[in-house]
Amino acid sequence: MSLFRRPKGDFKAYLIPFVIFAACCVYLVMEVQPRYAYVGQIALFILMAGGVEALCSLAAGLLQKKKLPHKKPS
Repeated sequence: MSLFRRPKGDFKAYLIPFVIFAACCVYLVMEVQPRYAYVGQIALFILMAGGVEALCSLAAGLLQKKKLPHKKPS
């Protein structure tokens, strides 16, 4: 399988193109992220609303349990 064979070329020859490619990718992420951050914020707000609803239902369930009268042991 070609995944496990060692390439015949020199690894050092690929180092400079890889560094340039990695720097471009990092720059692209840093440059584009602030422009489109609001897309992620919308998803975050939707998820937060679901979490608030879940916490409210949990709190209502706990309050309901506390309001039930306890039977005294006889």
